[in-house]
Amino acid sequence: MRLTSIQKAKVDEIVQYYDPSRRGVIVEFKAPTGSGKTFMAAHVISEIINQNLDDKLIFVIATLSSSELPLAFKEKLDYYKPDLAFSSFEVEYIESPSSSGNTEVVPRLFPEKNKVYIFGKATFGKGRIFSEMEIIDDFIYMAIDRGFKIVYIRDEAHVGLGSGDNRDVVTRATRRKFEDLMKENSFFTLHMTATPNMRADTKKVILYESELNDPSKNDDRWLLKTQLEPLLDRNIEDTKLLEHAISKFKNIQEEYRQLGEEIGIRPALLIQVDNKPSNGIQEQEFLEEIENIKTTLIEHGLCWVKYFGNNDKESHHRVGSNFNLNDLTRKDSDIDVIIFKIGPATGWDIPRACMLLQLRNVSSTALNTQTIGRIKRNPYPNLERNEITDKYYVYSNAELERQTKVFKYKVKKDYQSDDFVLIKIANYKELDKDFENVDISKEVLELLNSDRDSIVQKVKQYFKKNDSGQQVYRTERLRQNENAIYNDIENVFKFLRYYEGLKVNNEKLYRKIEKSVEKFLNENKISLFENDNVYLQKEHLITVLLKDYKTKLLNLISKKQTIDLKYEFALEQYKPLIYTEIYSDIINMQSTDESPKYLFDISEDNNATYNQPLDSKAEKFVFEKLRGFINRNQDRVKIWAKNQTTSNISSEYLDENKQKRKSYFDYILKFENNYFLYIEVKSINDIDPEKTAKLKKAYESYFENKKETLFNPEIVLSIWTVDTENGGINHESYYNKETIESNLNQLTIDELLGYLSGL
Repeated sequence: MRLTSIQKAKVDEIVQYYDPSRRGVIVEFKAPTGSGKTFMAAHVISEIINQNLDDKLIFVIATLSSSELPLAFKEKLDYYKPDLAFSSFEVEYIESPSSSGNTEVVPRLFPEKNKVYIFGKATFGKGRIFSEMEIIDDFIYMAIDRGFKIVYIRDEAHVGLGSGDNRDVVTRATRRKFEDLMKENSFFTLHMTATPNMRADTKKVILYESELNDPSKNDDRWLLKTQLEPLLDRNIEDTKLLEHAISKFKNIQEEYRQLGEEIGIRPALLIQVDNKPSNGIQEQEFLEEIENIKTTLIEHGLCWVKYFGNNDKESHHRVGSNFNLNDLTRKDSDIDVIIFKIGPATGWDIPRACMLLQLRNVSSTALNTQTIGRIKRNPYPNLERNEITDKYYVYSNAELERQTKVFKYKVKKDYQSDDFVLIKIANYKELDKDFENVDISKEVLELLNSDRDSIVQKVKQYFKKNDSGQQVYRTERLRQNENAIYNDIENVFKFLRYYEGLKVNNEKLYRKIEKSVEKFLNENKISLFENDNVYLQKEHLITVLLKDYKTKLLNLISKKQTIDLKYEFALEQYKPLIYTEIYSDIINMQSTDESPKYLFDISEDNNATYNQPLDSKAEKFVFEKLRGFINRNQDRVKIWAKNQTTSNISSEYLDENKQKRKSYFDYILKFENNYFLYIEVKSINDIDPEKTAKLKKAYESYFENKKETLFNPEIVLSIWTVDTENGGINHESYYNKETIESNLNQLTIDELLGYLSGL
C-alpha cells in the first residue's frame, strides 16, 4: 500500500511540526471518516522516528474504541509496517486486567525506545488495576525520568476521554486524569479529530472531503464513494422504513452480482442501534423492536449478525456468536446485515458496507457525518471508481445532528437540455498502441554508455553506506529551504517492495528499458564501493532511470511516435441531474442571490435554499466575484454554477506515464452568446508549482492539438489565482487564438468577464 498524493502531503505537514528542540506542540488533524487516518498515523510514527533516530521516543495511542477495535488498531499498524520508511518498532495493545482477579502480582509497564503503546477505553475506570494502582502514571513518570520523549496520539479526540456513561463518575474522572497526565508530560501531541479545537496555540492540519474526491490529488484513486441516495423522513414509521430499506438493499445485491466473481464484493447493510434504555418498560419495548428487526430480516432471506461488543453478539448464521469484526469486514462475507452499536464499533472499517439504516425506536442518536462515513469507503479493487460501488445509501427517520446538513442539487428543468463542453482525448487507443510499438532499446543503450559516469554517480547518491557501514537506499523525503530530510531504507526486502512499486507505476516505460539495461550490465562490470565486492545491478540502474531520466526517456519515445495527441470538444447535458451531499461544519457558504441563472435548485434539509457550500476561502472570493458580475449583467449570462466534483463536466489529459486522467473544473459559465468560461481556482498560498505547470500545459495543448472538425465551440479555460488576504484575483487563460484575437491575459477579471459575455 502507498499513500496517495494528498495523504502524503498531510503526513508531511504533521511531521514538519515535530521539532526535537521544542516541547509541547499540539497538532489537530481533521480528516473525514474513511480517509485512512490510521494509515496516515502509521506513516507519521515512522517518519518521526526515521528523522530523529538519536532521540529516545515512545508513542502512546489512546482510543475511545473498545472491545476488538484497539487490537484491530494494533493489527493495522503491524500490517502497514512493510511499506513504512522505518518499521523497526514494536506495537503493543495494553489491556488492563480487572482488579477483582488475582492482584498478588502487580503488572508493570516499561518504556522501550520507539515502541508504540495502545490503550483502549476499557483500560480506564472503576475496577481496572491500571487505574486503581496508577500503573499508567508510573509508566509515564518512568519514561520521563529515563529521558524519553512521549509522542501522544489521541484517536477520535473530538469525543473526549471524559465522556461516556454518565452513571460512572469514577470512570469519567479517571479518563480525565489520564488526559491531564498526557497533556502535562507529552513532548508532542497529535489529536485525530472530526472537530478540531480552534485555539490559537494548536496547529491545524485539515484534509477536506473535497480533496479526497479530487482524482488529481489522489493519483486517480477514489478513497470514498461519491453518489449518495438518501431517504431521510422523520414522518415515516420504523416498520415501513425497514421494509423500504430491505427492498432497496435486495436490488443493490443484484447490482453487485453484476460485478462478477472476479471482483467478488458482497454489499452489507448496517443497522445502527443505541444502548438499551434503563427504564424497565422502555427497555422491554426496545428489546422487542430488536427482535422484530431480526424476524423481518429472516423473512426476507437476509443473513444478520448482532454486534454490541465482544461479549454481546449473536447471529442468524451457522457461526452463532463465534465471529469477530474481521470476519464481517471480508469483501466476500456472506453476512448481509450487521446490527451494531456505535460505541463498540468506533473505528471499524467495512468498505463493503454501502447502506446505513437508522430506526428511531432503537436509535434516537442524531444522524451525523461520522456515522455516515462508515459506509462511504470505496471497496472496489485499486480504489477505482465503479458506477455500482460508487453509490451509498442512508435511510433514517431520526433527527439530524445540529451541524449536519443535507444539501440536494437538482439541475433546473429549464437547463436540463442545455449542452456543456467536455474535452476528450480523440485518439487515445491509437496513441496507446503507437506508444507500445515504439522501440527505444538502441537509444537507451546509447544513453547508458554516453551518460555512464553521471548515471553511476546518481546510483551512488541513492545507494550509500551509512555511518555503520551498512548499505542503504537513500531518498530525499522533504526539503525546507536549503535543508533536506532523507529516508534510509536498510532492509533489502523493503527496498525490493519499493522497487516493485516503482516498476508498477511506470510499467509501460519499464518494459521498454529492461532489455537495454540487462545488455548494458552484461557488457559492463562497475564497482560501486571501493574495496568492496558490490557491483552495479539491474535494480540500481532501473531506479535511477525511472526517477531521474524519466523525462528524457519519454522524449525519446515521443520523437519516434507517428501519431500525435489530438483532443476533441464534445457537447453533453449536465450529469448527474440530481446530486446529494451531506456536510458537517460548513465554513464557506455563499448565497446565489436567488439567481435564476444558477444551474441548480438547491435544498437544505428538504427546504429550498439559495446557499451554496464551497470548498475553500479562495472559492468564496471567486463565487462573490462571479455573482456580482452576473447580478449586473443578467441579460448576458445564460447559466453559471459551482461545478460538482462528480459531474461529467471535465477534461481528459495524459499524465506523465501516458495514462488517461480527468480534471474537473471548479466553476462553469455559459454566456448567452454561447461562449463558455471554465475556471480552475487556486489559492496563492496553496499552489503546487509542478502540478500547476502540468495543468497549464494541458490547457494550452487542448487548443494547439485540437482535432479538426466542423464543431468548434468557443470556450476559454482559465486558472484564477486568489490572494485570500486581500481578495485579489489574477488569471491565466487559454483559448483558440484564431477565433479570439484579443490577448485575454492582458485583461483584468472584470474585463475578461465583460469581454467574453459581449462577443
